[in-house]
Amino acid sequence: MNDFYPEPGEVQAMDLYPVCVDIQSRRRDGRQAEEARLAFEVLVRELPEVPALLAHNMEVLVAASRPGVGTHYFGENVWLDPPEVEPWGPWVVLAGE
Repeated sequence: MNDFYPEPGEVQAMDLYPVCVDIQSRRRDGRQAEEARLAFEVLVRELPEVPALLAHNMEVLVAASRPGVGTHYFGENVWLDPPEVEPWGPWVVLAGE
């Protein structure tokens, strides 16, 4: 369940994503990002009709997959919440769409 709620009037990339999966690697810390990416890619491949986000540390948006639009990997420092909405706007399901 996604328990990360925005402040009133704030928009977050993950607002309409009801499930949050946290991947932690306690024995292979150096591979955590790669393993999270691989899990994301399996979810996207196996559930293409479900929108999905890949984030690092619940702060930085790494990738987004949206049915009918595709999957996009972002560069560095694309934040999940404003002021940067434009970089992820087309790839993320937003309220009112």
